[in-house]
Amino acid sequence: MDRKKVLLVSYYLYPYYNYGGGRRFISLIDYYKNSKIDYLVITSSFKTFQKEKILFIKDPFIKGKKVDRKESFLRYFNPLPDSMFLWSFEVFKYIIKNKDDYERIIITSPPFSLPLILSLKLKKSDLDRFVLDVRDVYYNGTLREYKIIFIKFIDYIFDRIIFKKFDRITTNIPQFVSLIKNRYKKRRVDLILNSFVEEKDKRGDLDFKGKFLLYAGKLDRYRFNKDFFEEFEKIYSKFGLNIFIVGKVEEKIKNYLEGKEYIKILGEMDYEKTSDYIFSSDIFLIMHPFDLKDGNSIFSSKLLDGIKFKKKILYVGPESEVFKFVKKYNIGETLNKSEIYNLEEKLKKLIERDYTYDEKVVEIFKQPYKNSYFTEGLF
Repeated sequence: MDRKKVLLVSYYLYPYYNYGGGRRFISLIDYYKNSKIDYLVITSSFKTFQKEKILFIKDPFIKGKKVDRKESFLRYFNPLPDSMFLWSFEVFKYIIKNKDDYERIIITSPPFSLPLILSLKLKKSDLDRFVLDVRDVYYNGTLREYKIIFIKFIDYIFDRIIFKKFDRITTNIPQFVSLIKNRYKKRRVDLILNSFVEEKDKRGDLDFKGKFLLYAGKLDRYRFNKDFFEEFEKIYSKFGLNIFIVGKVEEKIKNYLEGKEYIKILGEMDYEKTSDYIFSSDIFLIMHPFDLKDGNSIFSSKLLDGIKFKKKILYVGPESEVFKFVKKYNIGETLNKSEIYNLEEKLKKLIERDYTYDEKVVEIFKQPYKNSYFTEGLF
């Protein structure tokens, strides 16, 4: 029996556009396939891509086949890291039984449950073949909101336990490299940006009448900027602009947006349909609230698709890594809190100007996996 090379663990891995972690692994799978590296993916998702390479482990918390979580209250009052704890334990049982079949085991954080269980149950030497891919920090991270100081203390302890045990660490957030090195005294942290999955066929324009901004992906309190919509409402008629939203919209935000004549909420779509909308859009919108916790560390996976299709990008939010990237490479316009009242001027620039993409901007995101923990020693 041939020895399996790599085990990937991703809670989300299905064709909806929303989830950056799942899409990160989809591009890594594409790289492994082209490089003839064997792999297996563990996921909780029913709808997947390469089904013969998928091991489905059902989340005991989820009824039916739809993965749809409402778990924010757990971040306030529960000492457990997230609501994927039972699922992570099921994955842990598989890993313990089969870990010697794999030369590399790559897990993501979040969910934080799995690295915590592994670090509590296994010795440091047992984790030599593991890679921890950090997409958000556990202790006091962007997604962690504390109402009780005891929970913050527990997070601090668990967080230290995890990073004491794991030595192979990767991240897709530039700012996290220095944070992890300094906070946890790690000598090496690999920055591996999300990667393009190359287009197999030429994509056609959907040929809509009128101009529109497109927001694609999950729209929740971490990604919604009310100031932007209030300002946009005053000026949209001057440009004949609409805003199309493709993705899951949090109920409270949906109630706010519905009824506005310039808004079209189109719901969740698979990656292919979403890409058609991105390709056909006039402006690609990325946003976050101005007061987002740790907002300067954001490096949105949405940026990847704006660049892939060479769209004019409008970024609204704190002066994050995305903000700096858009300005540095001149691929669109940015608006921070003090500039929001310049929205009309920024939209005028976006409509009238051509933003020439330097090829090196695209090259940054073309499968940056070589010489990293994702591939080291596998060839």
